[in-house]
Amino acid sequence: MAYMYGPGGIGKSSLVRYAAQQAELTGRRVVHVDGRFLDADPRRLEELAAPACAA
Repeated sequence: MAYMYGPGGIGKSSLVRYAAQQAELTGRRVVHVDGRFLDADPRRLEELAAPACAA
């Protein structure tokens, strides 16, 4: 899991996409979850990340 924060426009999204791409190239399962679309309930993150955790 990666948590990124910082000012807009410094390349956070690009960095995370690159890391995910590299992980997939090595055979790792990647699940994309954008925190902007989560509600305050931590169970929602667990629900969305469950496919990766099960593998």
